[in-house]
Amino acid sequence: MKRILRRLTFVSLVAASLGLGLAISNTTAKADSWWGYSSGWYLWDDAGQSWDYGWQYQNGSWYYLGDNGAMRTGWQYIGGSWYYFNNSGQLSTGWQVINGSWYYFYSDGSMATGWADINGSYYHFSGSGSMQTGWIYDNGWFYMQGSGAIATGWFQAGNSWYYADAGGYMLSGQWLGDYYLNENGSMATGWTYLGDGNWSYFNGSGRVQYGWVYSNGNWYWIDQVGYMVTGYGNEVDNGKYGDFTDSGVFTGYENY
Repeated sequence: MKRILRRLTFVSLVAASLGLGLAISNTTAKADSWWGYSSGWYLWDDAGQSWDYGWQYQNGSWYYLGDNGAMRTGWQYIGGSWYYFNNSGQLSTGWQVINGSWYYFYSDGSMATGWADINGSYYHFSGSGSMQTGWIYDNGWFYMQGSGAIATGWFQAGNSWYYADAGGYMLSGQWLGDYYLNENGSMATGWTYLGDGNWSYFNGSGRVQYGWVYSNGNWYWIDQVGYMVTGYGNEVDNGKYGDFTDSGVFTGYENY
């Protein structure tokens, strides 16, 4: 009984020195136990002699106690990294929604920023840790889907289609089989100028067309390379020859 009274007296003295109001009704100071005061929660150490400080592991969760021993909650910057503790003081790990934004915390609780490989998919997080979606530029353009995962292969953004390689880097200004990617990366449809005076025609699915194309009330001829022909005496229809204006409009056949 004297030992219990001595310990209670010590706890009361510590509380008084910290300016704390006792908020629990324990009859004894138990080692390794939480104590609640008006200024926060404190952890009595294993030896039952003083408050704990810093990182503490309790009942399967990590907590962080400040310099005054009070349990921290919310965002905390510790040792060069950001951490998030819930309202009960438990360290957050994995995916978390905080104030409407998604964040990811590694197994040690540190917040992810920049690129992160999570379960085989790449994500990008802002400097403040929020998961990013949509277009981002990092020595090239990348598209982050609504889930946050990087897009690869064909993907749709807005009303256009794009193509990204296996690393998520958007391709542009080049052929991709029978498809062409414009300088802004969007898949070409309809009439598209490819430079050096060459025009090609792509259907609504983006595939280049060959042979006759009917567009805007006129006929055009697309050669085997995929370019619109112009001028006179062009071979079309297996041995026939046709005449075309400088803008590619068919004006009639020639007789040879």
